[in-house]
Amino acid sequence: MRRIYLFTFFFVCCVATALAQEPQYEYVPLVREGVKWVYMREYMGYDCVDKSFPFPLPYVEVLEIKGEQPVDEVEYKQVMSNRSQEPVALIREDGKQVFIKASDDYIEYYLDYDKNTGEYLIYDFNKEGAGYENFAGFWHFNEKMIEIGGVMRKAYFREGTSAPEIIEGIGVVYDHSPFYHPYASQPDDGTIYGLTHMMENDEIVYKTDSFNHYEYYKARDYSIYFGDVNADSHHNVADVSAYFELLMQDIARDVNGDGQVNVGDISALYNVILAQ
Repeated sequence: MRRIYLFTFFFVCCVATALAQEPQYEYVPLVREGVKWVYMREYMGYDCVDKSFPFPLPYVEVLEIKGEQPVDEVEYKQVMSNRSQEPVALIREDGKQVFIKASDDYIEYYLDYDKNTGEYLIYDFNKEGAGYENFAGFWHFNEKMIEIGGVMRKAYFREGTSAPEIIEGIGVVYDHSPFYHPYASQPDDGTIYGLTHMMENDEIVYKTDSFNHYEYYKARDYSIYFGDVNADSHHNVADVSAYFELLMQDIARDVNGDGQVNVGDISALYNVILAQ
């Protein structure tokens, strides 16, 4: 009998240890500080080898939840971009629902819009597919658990695909879907704008299929980080000088988004430098 008790005790301890070592499910809020979403904007058809191709190099935009801003006694987190000194959006989460204040131009891309508050509901993680199940052209999703950052999270996969479309704590991860960036769909200027990876406490915790593009340019020391024109990993007046050189060669990028590449982009470049 003593042997039976010892065996049972040993078995229970082994099971408990194994369970303790396995990642446990934990809902991870999307709205939290210390996380960064890295997007790359690429020009379709750009040839990485043929430098005579008339389009400029891709650039990376980093979005980060950083700092707070109250609006009408409601506390929002700021969504900051490495392109600007001002927040590109205000965001908050309540009861697994994520709301933002952004441009009115993109109402059709989000779950709901409250005219009284000016808020968009962009995720409802209480529902299948974070609320996008069969919504406005979205597909049916299959729910699975995946491990990210040492915890299990719910992820939603489109039928017949191997990569998730939406993940708790991250949001939409494929190219043309709404996130909390004001650009709710693909740009119409011949570029592709997509998430490459997500960072938490400056460590990469998730990569999309586009991450290999990011690695390609980084490995060749291209100036893909927005504002780092000379690719020295710093934002300073040396980048302005480098931009003038590119401007003379007609290969500089449109920094201020006005559809033209000219000296007006220099002021925008200074804003990027000051925002770092």
